[in-house]
Amino acid sequence: MGFFSGVSSFFSGVCSCIGGAISGVASALSSALGVTGNLVAGIVCGIIKGIAAILGIGKENEKPEELGLKAEKAERNLEDFDSYEEYKEYLDGIELTDEDLEKLKDPDKKAVYEIIGTGVYLQGINEYYNMEIKPEIIVKLVNLGIKTPEDTKAFLDKCKENGISPDLDGLSAGKLTTKEENKLIDTLKSSVEDMSEKDSISIKLDEMLKKL
Repeated sequence: MGFFSGVSSFFSGVCSCIGGAISGVASALSSALGVTGNLVAGIVCGIIKGIAAILGIGKENEKPEELGLKAEKAERNLEDFDSYEEYKEYLDGIELTDEDLEKLKDPDKKAVYEIIGTGVYLQGINEYYNMEIKPEIIVKLVNLGIKTPEDTKAFLDKCKENGISPDLDGLSAGKLTTKEENKLIDTLKSSVEDMSEKDSISIKLDEMLKKL
């Protein structure tokens, strides 16, 4: 996992081939992970894949890099379908050849396709929750100690239940209204109460909130 300057043009080429919303989400994901270490990047991608599996919009045993290959190989993109579910079903039906899989033997290219495939999952999660879940949000949650799909999903579920965007970037940058800020903080605090590492997470959360 990780991003390498030497394959930036390759990544751009794959995104250009895919186009549409998936390309945009994958590009945002690559930018967010490009400034994290490999450990955090791996955790973030694992969380996204895990949430997709829990929601039933991704499969537990499939490999994100192979999903990325399918998205590139596909003759149709997300915008050609009425829903993410239809698009994902279409991708699931695409067969990968030995020639396709040969690309994954290059570690740099494998990282590119893993990000593309993870971007497919993230788009499905966005559509499920009907809100924009920026990759930076998940990075911030990981930095707070929220490192499992279940705990991350608990926060997203609370946001959906409370009708508030999970805009932790906006919160940190002071771009939210006082009402939005208070509601998001309350939502985050209440979701943490049900998490496995709630004590250590609460300490980090308090430290983050002091800096606002």
